Amino acid sequence: MRRALVTLVLGLVALTAGACGSGSAPPPPPPPTTSSAGSAHTATLAVCAEAVKVSKAGGAAFADTLDELWVLGHADLDQKIIDSRSAAREQALRAAMDSWAKTLSALADQDVIPQVKAVLLDGARTVERFNDPANQTSDGEARTTLLRLAGKIEAACAA
Repeated sequence: MRRALVTLVLGLVALTAGACGSGSAPPPPPPPTTSSAGSAHTATLAVCAEAVKVSKAGGAAFADTLDELWVLGHADLDQKIIDSRSAAREQALRAAMDSWAKTLSALADQDVIPQVKAVLLDGARTVERFNDPANQTSDGEARTTLLRLAGKIEAACAA
């Protein structure tokens, strides 16, 4: 299970890093143009597909990492080993979530319809909020919210 989770987290990191480009910063938005509703609709479809894909992977990775950390915390191992492994997994998850939030923000900067832009920006803020070490939200609430984020994006895209 640990190997599968680590693979999933690393896959999410690669997926979100690929969506953001090879650097650490999100890709620059396309130059402003006078676009018609048709081009905004076409761009919205592509953005929606990418945002849903990244958010499904991100939500699953978050939930799986919480499960792995719980199992690790209850493992019959030396506390130093538990702390070290937990810190490494948490650091990987925080990096993946940072990339996820940046990806959603970069996608919102593209030529998309206003309701999709709003949901993407709200999603990015939500991911950032749960990625903040000072956040006091319960693990269960964070898990549920992040797992439902792709559905919120899908609903906005379908409207």
